[in-house]
Amino acid sequence: MKFGISTACFYPMLTEEALEAELELGFKSFEIFVNSFSEIEKPFMSKAKELLNNGNGEVVSLHPFLSGDEPFLLFSNYYRRFKDTLKIYDKFFNCAAFWGAKYVILHGARIAGMYKISDDEYFERFAILAERANTFGVTLLQENVNAFRSQSVDFIKKMQAALGDVARFNLDIKQTVRAGENVKDMCLAMGSGMCNIHINDHNELQDCILPGEGSMDYEEFFGLLRQIGYDGACLIEVYSKSYERKEQLVGAYEYLKSIYEK
Repeated sequence: MKFGISTACFYPMLTEEALEAELELGFKSFEIFVNSFSEIEKPFMSKAKELLNNGNGEVVSLHPFLSGDEPFLLFSNYYRRFKDTLKIYDKFFNCAAFWGAKYVILHGARIAGMYKISDDEYFERFAILAERANTFGVTLLQENVNAFRSQSVDFIKKMQAALGDVARFNLDIKQTVRAGENVKDMCLAMGSGMCNIHINDHNELQDCILPGEGSMDYEEFFGLLRQIGYDGACLIEVYSKSYERKEQLVGAYEYLKSIYEK
């Protein structure tokens, strides 16, 4: 098991400053949440790669900043816009490949709203996008996200059944809790298609706190991952308001490692 962190933990700090701060804390494995168009252009990409090389860091996954717009850009009933947006996502795939990342994260379509394409059409578009990602040597991952179609265990199962090996997933624990779904059920639904994990904790009052500061049973969780055969990364992803001192992030990392290595 590989443990790391998302640059989203420092948002709205500039992405390169967040990456540098996490490297200084001793982290080596990252999800980079790109936050602007200039961050998928060569000058920024090269700057980030230099930081990673100097700090012996690796990028596991890339998270596009257009996630909130994906219902409009990729999953509306105006197909031409979907086709045109593919060219934009090629830039995310190219950036991921440049950094050596394996995965790019997708939120997909919201449950509510004006865009009412069928699940079958959703799966067809995901497959087209996934195929384009593959041409860059990266894999597209569907994240389970509250208020999106993917929040549902049943939707994940349906997607798995429809797409087979094309369906690959990013588990986010806080999003599972927020949606009122069971973490174990979501893991089992994703099964061998689960490739990446956003790891965090929760309690009765908060759904996004640092690992080790809530009520989640990580021994049970890691046992479930072993049962599934999961060998990807667990990347700490919380909000900057979820902690007071950046050193707490290191404490969460050490806590997870200690539980996993028991």
